[in-house]
Amino acid sequence: MDYLNKITIPEKKQPTPEEIEKLHSFYTVEFAAGAIKNIHIDRLRMIEKLRELGYLRYDMEDGNSEYVHITDNKIELTTEQKIKDAFEDYILSLPVRVMEREVNGETTQITIKPRQIQEQLYKNMQSYFSCIDRLRPNFPIELQKDTKTEKYFFFENTAVSVTASGIIEIPYKDLDRYIWENSVLTRPFHYTTEKGDYEKFIEDISGTDDAQRKASLMSLLGYLMHDFYECDLTAVLFTDVNKENAGKAAGGTGKGLLGKALSEMLNRRKTDCKYCVIGGKTIDLTKDTRYALADVTTQLIHLEDLGQFKFNVLYNDITDGATIRKPYQVRPIVRYIKMMLSVNHTLELDGSSDMRRLIIFELANYYSDKFRPQNKFKKRFFESEWTSTDWNQFYSFMCRCVQTYLANGIIQPSEVNYSERRLAESINEDFRYWFEDLIKNNTLDNSRAEFVKNTIYEQFATKYPAYYERRYRNAFTKWCRKFLELKHIPYCELRSTNDILIIYPTREDFLKQK
Repeated sequence: MDYLNKITIPEKKQPTPEEIEKLHSFYTVEFAAGAIKNIHIDRLRMIEKLRELGYLRYDMEDGNSEYVHITDNKIELTTEQKIKDAFEDYILSLPVRVMEREVNGETTQITIKPRQIQEQLYKNMQSYFSCIDRLRPNFPIELQKDTKTEKYFFFENTAVSVTASGIIEIPYKDLDRYIWENSVLTRPFHYTTEKGDYEKFIEDISGTDDAQRKASLMSLLGYLMHDFYECDLTAVLFTDVNKENAGKAAGGTGKGLLGKALSEMLNRRKTDCKYCVIGGKTIDLTKDTRYALADVTTQLIHLEDLGQFKFNVLYNDITDGATIRKPYQVRPIVRYIKMMLSVNHTLELDGSSDMRRLIIFELANYYSDKFRPQNKFKKRFFESEWTSTDWNQFYSFMCRCVQTYLANGIIQPSEVNYSERRLAESINEDFRYWFEDLIKNNTLDNSRAEFVKNTIYEQFATKYPAYYERRYRNAFTKWCRKFLELKHIPYCELRSTNDILIIYPTREDFLKQK
């Protein structure tokens, strides 16, 4: 081990007396008879010291405040308890202070050790930190934000600017504003145009060889990642085509991996909340604490595996901002967010008001519970089997998704099977087939058809006697309306004694009669 003798361990530089005095400047010492009588921590100097350590109060636009810690232009949410711990750790890291006192004509050196200051802190902890809300910054905390034409990502080695025209790497030293610490992903980034496994997966769930649907899905992912809200905000619903088994729930088609991809782009750690997933089976959408898992950094809320609900309960959250309230929190946080929904069934939607706030993308049945992506690609996405090449290809593709959105806006996806699924899941099967035949037989010459609802109900109930009950008579008109709306067949109703239903062959014919 002779080589160890050749290693020179540098000596730790000792602070000068002037530097030590500056480090200890947040308190005063009271002496009595040449000994320490008491140590008084100066609250004003303590606040100044905490500011020097990077602890500040961050005031938000909605009037709420959070405590933050800033290091190297990166901001991290913190708590009062963590600030107390940090101040105590600072005290314990201090070098011993030596003060000279003259007693009876002689100079005496008195040492002040960190533990003595710590003991004084413990005696009046609550009192000292009663003024912690005075941690107002003495400079503006301006964040590096996405704009209408630009999206930022932050990686271990570089910041990345995405615009409609390009993807550019920017050194951190060239940024002139602060960023959230949990925005910085833990891996490096080097842009590549090479197609990776995740992009191939996106092509599979978009619909084989369907470039328009791939572009649509890319634009939706780009929209959900773009932290900008001065636009027509909409929720994005991911569901299944499920063509062969309409009316039956299907899983394993890839909705979870869409959410996981967004999480990997927005969250640094699993505990971060820029992308916040909330299980639909446990959420109560009527409570003001429904988004308690979110926080001030949240930009995308994913409601996963929702059951049936009235979509209008989400109107305000989508267009005016979500109310984020923790249990027992007095004043909630209200902030704009993007919203993603994923379900295995169709939603009960109510006309144009719902559809104006919702984009529906149906995932192709390429994958299932029996054939998963790992069966095709021979490794699990986003886990230890992924190499640096896999990650670079994935990051680059997701940047291109944002570029697609910035260049084109949301590209509306074509409908595959959603209306048929809604018919199968919401309308009586016997009625559905009977009513479809009735319409076909009465519109063979492309002319409008008139039906007296009482008459056609009698015809239906005669053919299916089980429906000869009052409750089915009351439901019959609702079934008629639902069928025509989901089939996009123009119609009107004449309120009269006989209650006449008129069906038109085209939308233009319908408008002529209005």
